[in-house]
Amino acid sequence: LGDLPPRCFLISLPLAIEGGTGSPLRAVALVEG
Repeated sequence: LGDLPPRCFLISLPLAIEGGTGSPLRAVALVEG
């Protein structure tokens, strides 16, 4: 996550806790896409 903006990390972290490994990837894709 070092290359991502803090915004992406803040979105991805709660999803990682709630939804497992797939959710952070989807969150980053939504932010970047």
